[in-house]
Amino acid sequence: MTAVEWLVQEIENGKIEIVYSDKIHSIKCLPEFVKQAKEMEKQQIENAYDHCRCIGNFDSGTEYYDETYKKDNL
Repeated sequence: MTAVEWLVQEIENGKIEIVYSDKIHSIKCLPEFVKQAKEMEKQQIENAYDHCRCIGNFDSGTEYYDETYKKDNL
């Protein structure tokens, strides 16, 4: 589970309360922000692996990410 996925889970479980200002638009944009944050985090993990290659036997950061994190979302 990535940090962004954990945060979304905590919000969905009611453990973290989101307080919005008077801008209703913010509520509608939350799913878009989560999607963007997940993609940014994925890219950071892949880049870190590509620079280090010190964990496991993967050919790329993308393969490392898919094998390590995508199985949590099935």
